[in-house]
Amino acid sequence: MTEKDKKEIKGYIKKLSEHFEKQVKKFDKNSQSRIDGYIEHVDDRFKVTNEGFVGINQKLESIEKTLDSHTERIGELLTDMTIVKSDVKELRVDMMEVKSDTKDTKFFAMNTFNNKVDKKHFVDLEGRVRILEKSK
Repeated sequence: MTEKDKKEIKGYIKKLSEHFEKQVKKFDKNSQSRIDGYIEHVDDRFKVTNEGFVGINQKLESIEKTLDSHTERIGELLTDMTIVKSDVKELRVDMMEVKSDTKDTKFFAMNTFNNKVDKKHFVDLEGRVRILEKSK
């Protein structure tokens, strides 16, 4: 409840009290005590209502603080998510490069090692070379 609301409520209470006081002067003492009772009753009701408004205002302030905190956190998460998206795009480009390099390496390996000699042929060739070297 704002100060303006409090002043406004106090103003209404004051006006009612003044109005009742003017009316009381018109009546006899019996009527006056009854009107005083009414005034007291109305004042009590306004106090209870005012206390209710104070409680509601405190709850609203608490909710506002929580909402501000959540809004700030969402902003931080949005910034973090933007960074993550950028990193994922960068990783995607890097991964495509790795795939390309892997294909190139596989092609090179297939062409380079396609003409390899198996063990049986190697042993046979080694024997021939020894024979040739002894004959020299």
